[in-house]
Amino acid sequence: MTEASLEPRDEGNFLTLRCAPIEITDAALATFIKQMASMTGVWGGSFDKLGEWLDN
Repeated sequence: MTEASLEPRDEGNFLTLRCAPIEITDAALATFIKQMASMTGVWGGSFDKLGEWLDN
């Protein structure tokens, strides 16, 4: 499951993404947890690039 929410702030909008597995085995959950840092980096990098593109 992925949930996205937007919150208005003085400097613009703030996007929060939450990802969680649904109906998952203990082994699959352990794998998901190990991959969280990688997923966070990919999402963050993608939004950094989008922000740069929007600034131009």
